Amino acid sequence: MRVVGDSYQYIILDWDGCLANTMDVVLGTLKEELLKEGILTTDREIIDKAFGKWLNGFASFGVVNPQDFFSRFYTTLESKLQKPELFDGVKSVLTALKRTRKKLALLVPENKNLVEKALTNLEIKSYFDQIYTKRGVDDNKNDGESLVHVLDLLGGTKRKALFVGNSPRDVIRGKRAGITTIIYFPESNHKFYKLDDFEKLGAKVVIKNFRRLLDFVD
Repeated sequence: MRVVGDSYQYIILDWDGCLANTMDVVLGTLKEELLKEGILTTDREIIDKAFGKWLNGFASFGVVNPQDFFSRFYTTLESKLQKPELFDGVKSVLTALKRTRKKLALLVPENKNLVEKALTNLEIKSYFDQIYTKRGVDDNKNDGESLVHVLDLLGGTKRKALFVGNSPRDVIRGKRAGITTIIYFPESNHKFYKLDDFEKLGAKVVIKNFRRLLDFVD
């Protein structure tokens, strides 16, 4: 894998917790929906058991029908995320990348319509050449296939590609895809992950200010 700092033409970005400050909203909504099921739990338990595991995670809490629960959860979430907050600097960075004719792809959750509405409301949908949906709610993309697929859709090569994620799983999938990866780790994500989580996996670059992404893309 190349050293960050080379020239990149194809940029793949994750949505939740990376471009959009949505993770606290997701956490709060999950907690509300579990309470409706009579399940009282803590933020930490939800993060450890459900985030990234989804259906299996819901089952571990005793949810009888995880798929139905997920559908109800997403319906509630959709009403809250019509126009989510973007992290500071995201729109200006996207503008700068498109100005230099970079090809951009966005990785989104299974309910693509939810994110596309938000992108339209935030007036940033046109920045993306591809919007790629995860295949199934339990597909955590650890094998890197989603990155390779979306790169193919962009018509790009791994040598010219950069993936920007926000979770330890993103480090893993970037490595397995053979695509250089930068991790965005803002203050609001600290309750979900620790810097040590990324360092143990060998993350090369972790940034706390989204604008710093431009330092690595020429």
